[in-house]
Amino acid sequence: GGTLLEAAALIGGERDHIAAIGDNENDLEMLRVAAISAAPGSAHEFVRARVDKVLCPCMEGALAQLIEQLEEQNKD
Repeated sequence: GGTLLEAAALIGGERDHIAAIGDNENDLEMLRVAAISAAPGSAHEFVRARVDKVLCPCMEGALAQLIEQLEEQNKD
């Protein structure tokens, strides 16, 4: 989580512009600091219960699905 915030600071990003996707318990800290957290449908149940968005399984394009949703959400 801290590393994610440091990386955002290095590029001038703000926390409210951070989205993260993770599939296992070791990703929970990162997911907690992100403004938008997501997990693929194939993620551990414990993780899926703690994110904002549950996506399709990883091998079916979960990351692409998250990007598409974020693009749609940010259309003006």
